[in-house]
Amino acid sequence: VARGFPRWREPAMPAGWRFGSALTGPHDGPLDGYRATYVNAKGYFAATIFVARLYNWPYRDRVYDHGTSFYETRIIDGHWALVFYAPPDRMSEVGTIARIFDRTAGIMYAVYGKDRTLRGNNIERTIEIARSLYRGGGR
Repeated sequence: VARGFPRWREPAMPAGWRFGSALTGPHDGPLDGYRATYVNAKGYFAATIFVARLYNWPYRDRVYDHGTSFYETRIIDGHWALVFYAPPDRMSEVGTIARIFDRTAGIMYAVYGKDRTLRGNNIERTIEIARSLYRGGGR
């Protein structure tokens, strides 16, 4: 059923990870897109994917360090992006976030990483999952 959602994309997840659930609509999912969860090989919650129409342009435009983690603006594949992760010199249980905004298509591709392999400063792995959403690199 989830594969029939508007804007559905198959993410390139690590080996052994699998689809958990998906929502769309006015309750807990985006109105024009979806939210999907994935679990790791042990069955624990690993990541959440959001793919939705971009109604508002994000406002952050600089690095913001608030002690245990920070936001950073990047350009990824020519798209404006906002990432959130722990600095490399800090051990952290903070999850990572990669939001990539395709302004031309008006779509936001976002990954919220919670698995231990995506926490702390492992932002590059989270970014690769987000990139797979518009590159078509999923299963």
